[in-house]
Amino acid sequence: MATSTITFRTDRGMVAYSAMERPQPDAPGGVADGLLGGEPSLVAIVREVLAGSLPKRVRIAEPNLDYVFTDSRNTLADVAAAMLVAGNGRGRLSDAGWDALDAAMADRQARTTTAPAEPSGQPRGADPV
Repeated sequence: MATSTITFRTDRGMVAYSAMERPQPDAPGGVADGLLGGEPSLVAIVREVLAGSLPKRVRIAEPNLDYVFTDSRNTLADVAAAMLVAGNGRGRLSDAGWDALDAAMADRQARTTTAPAEPSGQPRGADPV
């Protein structure tokens, strides 16, 4: 696993996440197989969101591009999205954070648009002749 560091800067301070090469589940400050640190109030919000608190989705681009948190809320994209929530729409997410969100959205798009092809001329669900 490549080391990843995601940062989010706002007028209130900064929060940073660094993925660990060998995750330690009981590491102090550990979330999503990495370490989270920075301004205490921002860290608290990110932790709360990753623990399953609302919201279920966050707007990442206008006019209507939303990231939906995974059920486990433990991916790099979940961390980046939680940082956006902590900043309440104001702040700067690092390129690594945007890359994680972009990869997750592309993966989700590929999974939802890929469907098995139906035999030519057959309605969906019909038995082939």
